[in-house]
Formats: sequence, C-alpha cells, structure tokens
Amino acid sequence: MDYRFQTSITGQPEARFSMGHEVLGHWLNDELATDLDLLQRLLVSIAQHRNHPAWSYQLTGREYHLQLSGTDAEISAGNGFCEEAIPEDLELYDMEAFASCGLEDFEAVLVDWKAFVEEQISRGGIRLPEAV
Repeated sequence: MDYRFQTSITGQPEARFSMGHEVLGHWLNDELATDLDLLQRLLVSIAQHRNHPAWSYQLTGREYHLQLSGTDAEISAGNGFCEEAIPEDLELYDMEAFASCGLEDFEAVLVDWKAFVEEQISRGGIRLPEAV
C-alpha cells in the first residue's frame, strides 16, 4: 500500500493512496482530516488492544464506516446505493468503496498522517476550521 500526503490548494491536508486502497485516502480526507483529538483516540485504542483478536472498534462517519479488529482495519463507503435497484445487466463499480489492511499498517498510516498534519499546522500551511 503506497500513499503520499500533500496540502490541497484550499489549504487542507490531502491523502492519496495506491489502487485498491483509495478509500483509505478518502476517509482520511473527509472523515479524519485535521481532527487530532479523534486521531489520538484511535491511536490510543489501537495501542491498548493490539493483538487482541476479540477486540473490535467501529466508527461511522458522514460518508465512511471504519471497522477495526485486533488484526485488521476495514473502511467502506456508505455511498447510499441500493444494489437491488440496479438492473441485473449493470455492475456497480465499487473498487474505491472498500479497502482493508492489517492493523499495524493502518496504525502506521495514522502515525504518518498525524505527523504530517501537525507539521503543516506548525508551519501555518493548514487552515483549521473555525470553532462554531
């Protein structure tokens, strides 16, 4: 799984992942973004439960669902399509709607994302949303 982080033209962090893991980048961009509190909670939970196969954690966001276990991480897009409504002769392209990886790899991505976001914030390169 290859990935890179950059700052978009709007000043927000942006993650790009290799084919087969694109949804992980979309999840980082759209659901996690610059929420360092949520990011820290995820990292703490993973560290406390690593290698406990019976452990599971779910996080449903606006667009994506995260499912963690003691060994794996899965992200799926909640795209709202009703597969029953799609005619039989058409196939739904969902290659960018689901990705999975090992929990250790997912944790490494989160650590890298946190370092990137913190560095960009310290440089003033990322504009955080204003509190409401």
